[in-house]
Amino acid sequence: WDFGANADHFSAFSNFYRCKQCHGWDLLANAGAYISRAPRTSRPNVSSVNLKEHAAEHTPQELFDDIMSSAGRRNLDADLASYDPATNSTVGDQMPNFSEFMTDEQVWDLVKFLKEEALDTDELYDFTTSGSYPTGTWTSMNLGKDGDAASGNTMYADANCAFCHGADGTEIIVDGSFSVGSFFRQKSNEAQHKVKFGQLGTQMLNLGITSVDDMKDLYKAMADETMYPDPGAEEPPPPGFEAADGIIGGRMFDRFWASETGWDFGANADHFSAFSNFYRCKQCHGWDLLANAGAYISRAPTTLRRSCSTTSCSPRVGATWTPTWPPTIRPATRRSATRCPTSASS
Repeated sequence: WDFGANADHFSAFSNFYRCKQCHGWDLLANAGAYISRAPRTSRPNVSSVNLKEHAAEHTPQELFDDIMSSAGRRNLDADLASYDPATNSTVGDQMPNFSEFMTDEQVWDLVKFLKEEALDTDELYDFTTSGSYPTGTWTSMNLGKDGDAASGNTMYADANCAFCHGADGTEIIVDGSFSVGSFFRQKSNEAQHKVKFGQLGTQMLNLGITSVDDMKDLYKAMADETMYPDPGAEEPPPPGFEAADGIIGGRMFDRFWASETGWDFGANADHFSAFSNFYRCKQCHGWDLLANAGAYISRAPTTLRRSCSTTSCSPRVGATWTPTWPPTIRPATRRSATRCPTSASS
């Protein structure tokens, strides 16, 4: 759908227009997972209307009429920039006047979602709440209920989830701090929607996992913290890395024995210079670090230089070339490094 000029306004004040902000991914409003989602100046209060029950109790036509009603609704020209949950929340907490900018066809899509496509999260997991909105707590448990974990594991692989997220779901950090498994376990309310309808703005769309039974199997699989662990704690860099100089490293990538690197390789420097293209990092990996898949795709070997590597930005693996001389390589000593630029050509 193309909302034209209004799209910029919707993006700038997205939480005042996103249905999920007021009704929750689970459609349970402030009685579900959003019991602790307090308002801010950038987002309104979560609604008290349980949309799951509301949709079940009303006909499609009644839902359509409800969404398109303008009574007590917020118009597009409302001042949302001044919204403050403590002092100025009345207008911002109102439902948008969808009749101002949505067509009948668009609203029918929403109704169809509510009546037929929205998943009942009670089928996917159990949960408990304590306290009340907006300071309550929500905890999910028994993920997948009576689902089949083995089927879920197969689905995870067959739907190409593993292609991007890795076999154990830790290749991509999701939503800033989650592995796939921990996202399902901690944001059980949201995961089902993202799997079925996609992560908007990414390639994660049309995974083909749409039924409650399929989703139960996937949830059951994701409950396994051994197979789908939490993201590992990032290891601190070793002391040598912290003390290193990346600018000097860049010069070494060109010619590590050059005087401008600040390192003195002594008598070995003559050997390195005589056979420079067999020692220069850039010769094998390219200036762009893309090896023979980048600009050096046409840089054929000669008697003065070896073949370009197939490895991008990593040590050479599986190379078949071996030097025909066994020079004695002695450790380098540190010179006083200079920051003056070099003029050596490629």
